[in-house]
Amino acid sequence: MMISSIPFAQRVSAQTPTSIFVDPPSIVNEALTPGNTFVINITIANVVNLFAYEFKLFYLNAVLNLTKAIRPVGNLMEPSDPANQFLPKWETKDNFNATHGRAWLSFTLLAPETARTGSGALVQITFKVLSVGSTPLVLMDTKLADDTGSPITHDQADGSFSNVAPPPPAPPAHLAVEPSLIENPLLLPSTDFTVNVTIANATNLNSFEFKLSYSPAIIEAIDVQQGTFLNSTGTTSVLKSEINNTIGFVLFSVGLTAPPGANGNGTLSEIVFNVVANGTSPLTLSDIVLKDPDGQILTFTKTDGLFSNLTTKPGDINGDGVVDLFDLVEAAIRFGATPADTQRWNPEADLNHDGIINVFDLIQVCIYFTEPLT
Repeated sequence: MMISSIPFAQRVSAQTPTSIFVDPPSIVNEALTPGNTFVINITIANVVNLFAYEFKLFYLNAVLNLTKAIRPVGNLMEPSDPANQFLPKWETKDNFNATHGRAWLSFTLLAPETARTGSGALVQITFKVLSVGSTPLVLMDTKLADDTGSPITHDQADGSFSNVAPPPPAPPAHLAVEPSLIENPLLLPSTDFTVNVTIANATNLNSFEFKLSYSPAIIEAIDVQQGTFLNSTGTTSVLKSEINNTIGFVLFSVGLTAPPGANGNGTLSEIVFNVVANGTSPLTLSDIVLKDPDGQILTFTKTDGLFSNLTTKPGDINGDGVVDLFDLVEAAIRFGATPADTQRWNPEADLNHDGIINVFDLIQVCIYFTEPLT
């Protein structure tokens, strides 16, 4: 396998700083395994009246060997007459010392050639990969001269190579209602209980937003506060805080006022509920938005929750201790019934307590299907 960059040339303004640099500046490619080759250019930009150059390039010789250094066809310093050029130094040593290889390359035009102005490749270098690893490609002792023999002030920029496989991406953050299952027949109407919205595997979290939905006929939210996770990293601001007990949701958002973001596990929010009636209520997370300090969206997974203060597990309509086919049939034969339908109505089959036996009650049975009561 071989990759290369294409030399470029353009005319430039004398006011733009001159620079000499490794092009491309970074090669990161795990497919460049030992035995493969790749090409870089030593490129100059925005130079005026360049007549000669010299530079040294260092690299780790355990990772790379330099196999070829040429002045490519069409390079900025290509003379009009091949006789009008001279190479004071054109030396490559993979064993410059115990750890590094070095290229020491210099070139000058000869009169009557004229100095060159513009941008373009000076040298094309081919490396062979020896091992899996990384190495800087360091330019040193760079010298540029004009046609009066005076030095040209310039910047320089190194490069790098790596064929090391990047680390696997961090696992997505995980939001959860905790405890995820609240089953307590002692949580009678007018009593309170608390749930937390937690996060695990957070990476550089700057802000969060979520909606937690519930059945307002069974429970009502009475307070929401931020947890300790974000404010343990820095100063925070509550961006949104809304409780709607008509529809049945809590909307909550908090953000750090300055970077860095928070990492790890912790509690995002604490929510206090008051029990309104006996029954079951989902605790469903939705509209989740996690952002890093740059405003980038972070990925996540989630776990919802469930509340019940019934003496039997939701779904056990006939109360025999098992949620099974017979409970499903009991709801099915009463499908569509309301309290006004006194012949078919069974309040035990209205699992979500919305006043009608419908598909949502069937779903509740299916959630617990075949689970013995414990």
